[in-house]
Amino acid sequence: MKKFYTVLSALACGAFMSVTAGTTLPSLKASNLQESQTADYTLHTTIENLTLSTEARPARVAARAAQATTSDFVNDLYLSESYGLIESHNGWATDGLAAFEAGAGNEVTVYSFLGMDAAFKGTFSPENSTLTIPTKQVFDLQLQSGTIKATFLMLDVTTKPYKIVDDDIVLSYNKDERYFYWMGESQATAQGSSFKKVLGLCRAEFIETNVFTSAFDFIGAIEMNAVNNIMTFFDANAESQSGCYIYAAKNDEGLSVNNFLGAGFASPIQFTLDAQAMTATATKQVVVSDGTTPYYLMTAALDGDKVVGNTTVTFGARKVNFTDENDNPVSEGYVLSSGEQDIIVVAPDPITTFAFMGSAVNVQLEGMDLFGNAGVNGVVVEDVENAPVEYYNLQGMKVANPEHGIYVRRQGSRIEKVLVK
Repeated sequence: MKKFYTVLSALACGAFMSVTAGTTLPSLKASNLQESQTADYTLHTTIENLTLSTEARPARVAARAAQATTSDFVNDLYLSESYGLIESHNGWATDGLAAFEAGAGNEVTVYSFLGMDAAFKGTFSPENSTLTIPTKQVFDLQLQSGTIKATFLMLDVTTKPYKIVDDDIVLSYNKDERYFYWMGESQATAQGSSFKKVLGLCRAEFIETNVFTSAFDFIGAIEMNAVNNIMTFFDANAESQSGCYIYAAKNDEGLSVNNFLGAGFASPIQFTLDAQAMTATATKQVVVSDGTTPYYLMTAALDGDKVVGNTTVTFGARKVNFTDENDNPVSEGYVLSSGEQDIIVVAPDPITTFAFMGSAVNVQLEGMDLFGNAGVNGVVVEDVENAPVEYYNLQGMKVANPEHGIYVRRQGSRIEKVLVK
């Protein structure tokens, strides 16, 4: 059986968060936004000798739904990814969760933009469906040596040294697919398209001097996709329990789930719902594509040394209560479970190249009413008080013995941030 990682890794962009078997990810609440962490940043003066070109996102990035309003996106959390252009951050990487708050008129405040622990001011244009975030906004950046004042600057990288320009970050918004996208200005070269302008994470003092000398990071593109729930699964390839953020929504056909298995937001998985059987079924659904070959969601079984699969995958659904840190019910919802089925993502002809093989796939659908009143008698109330206590850092990694710092404390469905002194 051949393990195949390149397709998923190219689109997942770090969306996976490793957790321990039997656990879930922190609840998707605004209070759980990723905080800026002390880091040993390295200064970079140029991005020469590294490719300035970036692979295009799926064709949907060119689409734009006009006449959107702030009410189309302010109630969602967004998983932010950026395309870095330095040795330690070369390619797409996940920055964390961001949230939006509507202000007067078309003003918008963006919290945790690009993973920074700060509030950024912006303006939304309903006519163009664009969100403009001015550069040169100053915020605190924590380094191992202490806290400094930092800012994002737009840089013209066609000259040396690079020049600071007054361009702002203008993200296009697609309200139908619920995502924001920005790419730095590009230019044609003999080798193909390359960046002409990029975003730099720099010291704030450059605003006054207007002279660029170095940056902590260079960013060529940004994509922010709405997320509203989580899913967990056991990844047989990685031999660990993993999870990812998803966006789930009901539609005329049943239920649509984006970023299924952390494979990206370009190919939503469509489920049909059966209220009587309490099931959700995906039939011949493409999880990801390498550009030419579709990789389908399938069940797996062994026929001697050969793996055979079925492109009709049925998940059982159970209704659950979600509670706050005081065990008070806050919402109802459902969990879709693969049960004992082995789940694969595979090119079916021939069935030799796998992108994923695992089991125990659980899709959490907090606040969603899948079947109306069906299954009301099946509500499960979790025994939180007797559940084991576990700690995670803000990157989602389990910590056996937490020391000084901020951690996520989990006991059953109860999730809270704690400060360990």
